[in-house]
Amino acid sequence: MRYRILGVTQTADDHGTLVPLPGPRLRALLTALALRPGRSVTPETLIDDVWADAPPQDAPAALQALVGRLRRTVGKGAVASAHGGYRLAATEDDVDVFVFERLVRQGTEALRDGDPATAARTLDEALALWRGPALADLRDHPAAARPEARRLEASRTRAEADLLLGRADEAVPRLAELTTAHPYDEPLHALLIRALRDTGRPADALAAYDTARRTLADGLGTDPSPALRALHAELLDDNGAGHGHGLSHRHVHGQGGNQGHRHGGSDGHVGGPPGPAGADTPLTPPRLPERTGNLRPRLTSFVGREPEIAAIRSELHRARLVTLTGPGGSGKTRLAEEAAAGLPQAWLVELASLDRPEAVPGAVVSALGLRETVLMTTDLATPQDDPVALLVEYCAPRSQLLILDNCEHVIGAAAGLAETLLTRCPGLTILATSREPLGVPGESVRPVEPLLPDQAYRLFTERAATVRRDAATAPREEEAVTEICRRLDGLPLAIELAAARLRLLTPRQIADRLDDRFRLLTSGSRTALPRQQTLRAVVDCRRVGDRWMRAQVCSAAGEAELARGRFVEAEGEYREGLRLAYEVGAYAESPFLIARLAEIAYRSGDRAGALTALDEADTAAERYGVADARAFVFLLRAQIAVDEGDTAHARALCDAIRVLAAAGTPPPQFIAALGMLEAEVAAAETGPEPALALLAGTLRQALADHCAEAVLSAVVDGAANQLTRLGDFPRATRLLAVADALYGPHPRPAPQRALAERAEAAAREALGAERQEAERARGRGLTVTAALRELTEAVRAHTTPAPAPRPTSAPGSPTATNR
Repeated sequence: MRYRILGVTQTADDHGTLVPLPGPRLRALLTALALRPGRSVTPETLIDDVWADAPPQDAPAALQALVGRLRRTVGKGAVASAHGGYRLAATEDDVDVFVFERLVRQGTEALRDGDPATAARTLDEALALWRGPALADLRDHPAAARPEARRLEASRTRAEADLLLGRADEAVPRLAELTTAHPYDEPLHALLIRALRDTGRPADALAAYDTARRTLADGLGTDPSPALRALHAELLDDNGAGHGHGLSHRHVHGQGGNQGHRHGGSDGHVGGPPGPAGADTPLTPPRLPERTGNLRPRLTSFVGREPEIAAIRSELHRARLVTLTGPGGSGKTRLAEEAAAGLPQAWLVELASLDRPEAVPGAVVSALGLRETVLMTTDLATPQDDPVALLVEYCAPRSQLLILDNCEHVIGAAAGLAETLLTRCPGLTILATSREPLGVPGESVRPVEPLLPDQAYRLFTERAATVRRDAATAPREEEAVTEICRRLDGLPLAIELAAARLRLLTPRQIADRLDDRFRLLTSGSRTALPRQQTLRAVVDCRRVGDRWMRAQVCSAAGEAELARGRFVEAEGEYREGLRLAYEVGAYAESPFLIARLAEIAYRSGDRAGALTALDEADTAAERYGVADARAFVFLLRAQIAVDEGDTAHARALCDAIRVLAAAGTPPPQFIAALGMLEAEVAAAETGPEPALALLAGTLRQALADHCAEAVLSAVVDGAANQLTRLGDFPRATRLLAVADALYGPHPRPAPQRALAERAEAAAREALGAERQEAERARGRGLTVTAALRELTEAVRAHTTPAPAPRPTSAPGSPTATNR
């Protein structure tokens, strides 16, 4: 395997095929391990690297689960458990950052040995390894400083090789970009000045020196170094190109530096006609003042959401991509503008009017005013036909905030451009608005909820006052206004459109006509985007609340179908619920729905599909902070670990589940499922006797909690399996018959079906067909309460040995593997 951490982390097999790494935490873990290939890394170090200052509540268990996901992704043998930690089974030649450093050393030595051609080839190979900021998935990690510094060193050395090879014309654009990105790096300025001189552009070389002098004076309050001043003096010397002995004599071979001629007399003035007039002529045109943003002041007040504004601004300091999600009309655009107001260099890019995804980069170029800027550049700047390249060139040296507004209908193009700019422009931050997340690594998603009732009321009354000052403030109208806000689901745009109708109607008349709201709410601002001028243009269904209710109904229907064992129908309901949850921006509901789909895959026998869905659910649960869903994900992972015989990992997950469950209020069926799981783990650790006792307690609690028959049947099946292991075939057969009755016409799930078939086969062999059928007949007459009595008697009949010591490894111990 090959590991790439010079940019967003990637891994590839020996054939160069990329292996997908889903989720930022997974990439962060791999990055932390790849920084130390072949060396053991302690769990504490990995937790610090992956979660920085915000570790989860049970960090060791979370780390262990993450290691398991990484093993499934890159191969179990790729991450080994070592004494006191984990180790990436790789060498430095397998990790691009170490390959890069080796190539830089070789290139520098080649230049020192007088072989610029080899130096250029080697350094090109080294620099080609970069795809973005070093260790992009370990934000602000101190280890990123070294490769970034070596990258700059390699770029300088590569430029020197160009000059030695007589390729100054190729070096100029590269050096112009580097000096912009690193304005205080004097050796880079010296290289640019020499390159301009070697291409026969002495005036531009002097202008470049003047730019460097002013940059150092304005930014640092200092003068150029003696070496840079000597190069300047060499430029001013009529014979400097042919006979100078400044900085150029050690490196510049081939072309002479000053091959043009200068106008003017012996006073040394350059760039103008002879005489005093030429002395005052500037070498470069005056630079226009740089714009600081394009946010326009709004003509209406902003109501409510003050805590959300503060939270978004805080998030923009922690994450470089923040996406506000929610249905149309929920106020995402206005909230983004208000959050960005007052921030330096904030640029709004309106994507709503675009009808082609490929137009997205051009829209950003236009918003930044770069089309006008390019027309005014000097020949030091290279015009860019590619808008993406132009954006990278412009944004790379700057600290800016881009607001990509209304991304949903060009979501793929917006996501691709965002990832490109963020990986290549370290000072850039993006605030996006969309009906769905962009899905870019490192994205922070913030759903925009409808207004609270008091906020909605205030918004209506403020907008109403601009239409008819007394229209909504009369006491008799308060009830109508409250009804309007409630029936419009707190959507800001719908409320503003309703307030605009007060020119013709009273609040009571508006409330009475809301049953035909799409016809009613059709007179918004003529200057708004077309999609925001009417309610019909904003929402496709009658109400966002209707869709949310439908999502809840689908989830409940899925639960019912799953309880009946109708997996195909349950999957359809859960997928529809997931679609509706995404549509209305209820992303916190998605982890549980995805986990349910994983459960269906597992119970249908599709282990690979279950693991893939669990990875997705775990990432979503972590992103949206849904602890209950994470506990359910851990439960399913633990069940799979039991099936695969990884008892230590299953036990560690059970312990982690207990911690998560204690922090919330898990439903009874979850407690029953955890009890069954712990019984299986106990059976694997010490035998069936303690497992039988645990199952008796689980069944007793499930009955008291009135759990569904699907839950009761699973507990009874588990008890029958343990009795089979104990050789108590009569009781096992009777309990299997009870479970059959509970399942009714629905088949057992795949894992339980296999266990039941093995138990029945063992009972048939031990009892004979006739005795087995007699015991089965007795079992059919038992109720679940009677089955509990059978199980309680079995616990007393089978003496439970003293339990063996539980494994000492903690949930995060590297001795357990995650599957």
